[in-house]
Amino acid sequence: MFGKLTRIAALATALMAVVGVAQASASTWRVTGSTSFTASGNPGSLSTSRGTLSCTGGTATGRFSANSSTSQTWNNAATGTVTFSGCRIGGTSYATSCSRYQLNAGPNYDFTPPGRASGTITAAVCSVTLAGREICAITQNLNALSATYTNPATQLLDIGSNTTALDVRDGSGGSCPLTPPGVTLTGALTNLRFTVTSSPAPVLTVSP
Repeated sequence: MFGKLTRIAALATALMAVVGVAQASASTWRVTGSTSFTASGNPGSLSTSRGTLSCTGGTATGRFSANSSTSQTWNNAATGTVTFSGCRIGGTSYATSCSRYQLNAGPNYDFTPPGRASGTITAAVCSVTLAGREICAITQNLNALSATYTNPATQLLDIGSNTTALDVRDGSGGSCPLTPPGVTLTGALTNLRFTVTSSPAPVLTVSP
């Protein structure tokens, strides 16, 4: 049985190599060009059983923590903020932003041009405000958001849809319309794509 599993694992590794996907090894992650970026986002939403926060777009900023890493999975590769635009719950407009997110790169890298790194988003801290008061607090739990970092061509950061990673609760300044009073609900996030607008943009690669 174990021999069969070993052969299956070897076959999977070979197939990944054929399609240009490789697992990063130590001392391979490198950032060239700028270590910081600004990117514009597509429309997206976060929904609970009580309602939906929808936004027409957003602007993300980020900065890589270094020019290289020796880790197979580069944890805390970059951190940044997001400011969303055109956000509404029902007929009411709200300001929505994330004061922090963390991008972790790896462990896989697709060498097909322009190059694409798998990764995750963790430690996101966001808020929904009305007239300067935080109405909803949105924080990430221990579940990660899947992410893909594509070297600047069509998009920079693609965050996959998720139904388990973001907790929504009352904010410090009022009751959140997305949750019952005093109750924390898990929000369902739609796919978010951010396209680089700054130049030069970071290019993330894996070197032998």
